[in-house]
Amino acid sequence: MDGTILDTAKEFHVSLNFLLQQKKLIEKEFSSVRQIVSEGAGALISLGFSISDNHANFESLRKELIEEYEKICTDSVTFGGFEELIKFIKDNNKKWGIVTNKPKFLTDKISNFYISFLIKVPYLDLNRKNRKSCVINRLVCRKA
Repeated sequence: MDGTILDTAKEFHVSLNFLLQQKKLIEKEFSSVRQIVSEGAGALISLGFSISDNHANFESLRKELIEEYEKICTDSVTFGGFEELIKFIKDNNKKWGIVTNKPKFLTDKISNFYISFLIKVPYLDLNRKNRKSCVINRLVCRKA
């Protein structure tokens, strides 16, 4: 979703800098967040706190970032042309889907908010063959 459908860089920038302010650390420039936002919350924690994913505080900081982001995740805007693309796909009876590394609860919240153009795409059900659209997130990919 990030970087293809929704421009979430601003919201992640605000969320990361909020955490950095709380910890009395130097805030990050928007351009540095924009460059790695599609790599996920963990990459942003590594950027902001200069720690790797095996650091003792990494997971708790990642969770804090996601909690902050969740508060403003529906402030994101779609990239130009996306709504027209979805209309074209629907009008031409094409199959489509969303592949995301975003946690399911955030994917659900965001897709429910943007329902007007996301058309409430269901999660991948490996047993259904006539699906027109679906969302595949990391949880499904691990199980599949």
